[in-house]
Amino acid sequence: VDAAQQKAAMAVLAQCAFGPDAWKSSEALLRHLQQQRRGFDFRETGEDPKVHERVLKLQRALLDHLLHTNTQNRIVDSALYGNGYPLPVMMHDLTEAIMSGEAPDAPIGTIRQNLQLEYVERLLGVLKSRAVFPAAQSVALYELQGIERKFDGLQATAPVANRPHIAHVLFNIQRGLDEKKS
Repeated sequence: VDAAQQKAAMAVLAQCAFGPDAWKSSEALLRHLQQQRRGFDFRETGEDPKVHERVLKLQRALLDHLLHTNTQNRIVDSALYGNGYPLPVMMHDLTEAIMSGEAPDAPIGTIRQNLQLEYVERLLGVLKSRAVFPAAQSVALYELQGIERKFDGLQATAPVANRPHIAHVLFNIQRGLDEKKS
């Protein structure tokens, strides 16, 4: 597939699935997702629309494909015979889509927090996988280190609402990298 087409596809994913404005919707619309109250038969599932769960499920499905062993290895292999969108560039674009985009003084929404923590765990999984080519592991490590530098720099100046999330991301990266060393 042409590199420009691959980059365009990643841009669509960034805007529609991973970006900070991808899942913005009105409170009125979200209220309409709630099931009608017709008695008391909501004990097991609840009546709330479970927006976080729904969105994260869709985002996980996309990450399942993009970070799958076969996909990562195929991108590394295909760079040898003409792929113009190499893994380091693709992964950098994915990381930017997931980890950047908010204004420095804006709170990171909870849907985005879920995605960012999921992505860090997925990168750690690539790094630990024996089925992925070492070149892909190197890219995962590089992206994790970049996220760590970025979030470390944000920690002191971020809005108070973002600090617990930033601390959680940094904790997961440090814990994951320490486990890799052992």
